[in-house]
Amino acid sequence: MQVSLAAMDSKATKFLTQASALLTWCSIAAIPLKLSLTYCFLFPAILSTLYLERKTLRAEFTKVLPQLKPFYLFILFILIAAPFGIDFGNSVTKILKLLVLSLCIFSFLKLFNRSGLIKPFLILISAQAIAALHSILEFFWQLPSIFLGAVTESGQLAMTIPVTLGILLTSKKDLPAWGKKLIGLLLATLILALIFNLKRGPWLGAGVGTLLILLIHRPKALWAVVTTIILALALFAPVRERLLNTREHFAIAGGRQVMWSIAGDLATRYPMGVGYGNSRVLQRFAREIPPEHKHFHSNYLNILVETGYIGFVLFCAWLISLISHGLRNSKHSRVSLAFTCAILSWAIAGIVEYNFGDSEVILLVFLILAGIIHINKTSSTASKSEGICLAQKT
Repeated sequence: MQVSLAAMDSKATKFLTQASALLTWCSIAAIPLKLSLTYCFLFPAILSTLYLERKTLRAEFTKVLPQLKPFYLFILFILIAAPFGIDFGNSVTKILKLLVLSLCIFSFLKLFNRSGLIKPFLILISAQAIAALHSILEFFWQLPSIFLGAVTESGQLAMTIPVTLGILLTSKKDLPAWGKKLIGLLLATLILALIFNLKRGPWLGAGVGTLLILLIHRPKALWAVVTTIILALALFAPVRERLLNTREHFAIAGGRQVMWSIAGDLATRYPMGVGYGNSRVLQRFAREIPPEHKHFHSNYLNILVETGYIGFVLFCAWLISLISHGLRNSKHSRVSLAFTCAILSWAIAGIVEYNFGDSEVILLVFLILAGIIHINKTSSTASKSEGICLAQKT
């Protein structure tokens, strides 16, 4: 009887493990397509991962703590500071949502341990290319809105373009020649969609991230980026006009100039912040701000106003930690450099966009963060193994 129960328990665990992996695969594919669909797969994936790893979760969390500590310190502080804001209930709700979403990192890590990094990110890139193709067609013809809007999609593209380029530059051992051609085609689709979406912040972020990857690994290919920029300016009048009108758009009534001025006043008035998720308060200070503008169109100003000076410092410390860990891993992996440049691209685009408040974008950040952690773990294990082998030889 006991043997039978043990066998049933083993089969149930095996089934749940496979189901959890499938749910995680599907959630990764859904991130560039639809948030509601992503949640349908992601939350069951998180719950199943937590259940399966319940005995080792504490040990796993301890292993990844160095990379996650700055983020969770930020979460802890904004939770402590919430009572000093203008809407405690709203802040707590938004903080708990961010905390729950961050648990997807453990689901992604479990999948990476089983399947490696390349395949999950190829699924992501393929799904992103489907949405990107729709955006390209939508630029020329009026199509029904199926996927994410241009703002959210551009925030994702600013990260997926450096990641795709990094995978494209991996060695032939990791990727066959036909695979590289296919990924090259997907990369071109992503770049075209980003150009047609006409979002300057993601343009800047993706441009810097891409240039940095090429400068380190393919300096002779920098001409391709320069050529793309020249062609975009020469052939597409909307792109050219978008850049030329930057100053005018900044100073438009109810635009960034007004919002950023209000942000400076609020940061002085509320040193502990108005509370995470409470940036909609800006409409009280300027009637010309459109009702749909409920944030300051800048990660850093939004974080400063909502979480105060300490929260702002902790947020920046988290970003610096992410980039430093990624750069450290880049010695062992080109993909790690691509992940780092993707985070850098997100950070740069966030100067003029509030992409930290976009769930579809922050989920992609968590996926890339999980990739950085996975590479760090595998490289550390490899280094220890090499050290043991050398010790045995001596």
